[in-house]
Amino acid sequence: MEEIDELLNSYRESARNLWNVYIRHQILRNEKEYSPWEISDEFDDLCTILFHMLVLKPLGQMNYQKTASYKATKDALPFIHVAPKHEVQILINREKNETSGYWDYPVNSLKPNMADIRFVDYFDFDKLGYRNFEYYHVRIVSSDEFPDLIERDALLIPQHVNILFQKDY
Repeated sequence: MEEIDELLNSYRESARNLWNVYIRHQILRNEKEYSPWEISDEFDDLCTILFHMLVLKPLGQMNYQKTASYKATKDALPFIHVAPKHEVQILINREKNETSGYWDYPVNSLKPNMADIRFVDYFDFDKLGYRNFEYYHVRIVSSDEFPDLIERDALLIPQHVNILFQKDY
């Protein structure tokens, strides 16, 4: 597997700057004309295209697409692995197979190799304010130690993990 942290960081910085400097201000200027959530959803559509250009295309994965964050069902990208560098804090969703908004599952840390984790998207709790793309939104696809974590979504801090590309996918 190949480390691709720089590709993800390039996307992160581009999308953050686009939202925080240019698009977020439309919410303040156009409250009567457009719903703030409409602007946020349109930005998420732009992010899908930007992610395709800056991450998926360089990886040769043009048949895949990052799911917009407003979609009810989000797909993990099966060839992008998220690997903890050391024991890391993790926020795991209460519900399986959906994102309920409650990130309070009792397991709150993982060590390297405890789970097979795949990238879904970046995540911020505040969708209308300044965005930092503070967390990786991930899906746990397997875990021998914690089988109940399988198919749960979780949040991880980017600085504590490596992003790996599975070339033979």
